Amino acid sequence: ADSCEKCEAGKYQDVEGGTACKDCTAGDFCAEGAAAALPCSAGTYSNTPGLTSATECTDCPAGSACGTGVTEPTACAPGTITASDKQPTCSDCVAGTFQQSAGMTACDACTKGFYCAAGAAAALPCPGGTATNATLLANDIAMTGVSDCVVCPEGTFCSVGSEAPTPCAPGTYNADPQQESCDKCAAGKYIDTEGSTACKSCTEGNYCAEGAAAALPCAAGTYSNTPELTSPAECLDCPAGSACGTGV
Repeated sequence: ADSCEKCEAGKYQDVEGGTACKDCTAGDFCAEGAAAALPCSAGTYSNTPGLTSATECTDCPAGSACGTGVTEPTACAPGTITASDKQPTCSDCVAGTFQQSAGMTACDACTKGFYCAAGAAAALPCPGGTATNATLLANDIAMTGVSDCVVCPEGTFCSVGSEAPTPCAPGTYNADPQQESCDKCAAGKYIDTEGSTACKSCTEGNYCAEGAAAALPCAAGTYSNTPELTSPAECLDCPAGSACGTGV
């Protein structure tokens, strides 16, 4: 032959002195006379060998992404999406939204009472010691981070996912903010109101067990002139020749 033949479209030859052309591989295309298989551009793919031009590469569908020269689309991971086809990468859900499933084309609005940072795969509850931001909730504004949760004040507690602070019950208190539970009053003390930050000392003539919501009187026939008794066993027997009513 007076000259070498060009490789036909869909084939290539990348070495000198070749006696045959190679089939263009999946993920690539080969024009007539190709010296190399060229990859399908980002945002497209091909799982079929022997393509002859870039226009034969398939557009990556919405909900997935295609890098350069890939043979299959990759579904967007939870927390990311592609809203249209022919995308090279997936995009994070914006703050205030989330997506818990893979291969999706849109993000969902953050669940009310929860927060969603950028790229969230789930709506997360406010952690213990904090509660939903009532101001944002009332104005239908999404919480976008844990910093949007409000700290529960002294005298209250907030378990995980609390909508609002809960006052400590009688017999319990919280001296500090941002607590998940309230502390019981120590033995010898009591508190008879809710939402308290401290307990009161048990008064003379009474006793207070741990977690007491009221000071209980020493029984008739006993007495106490000492504060902060912890049980009725600590009340003193009334001496002979005297009388003791209840709580004296």
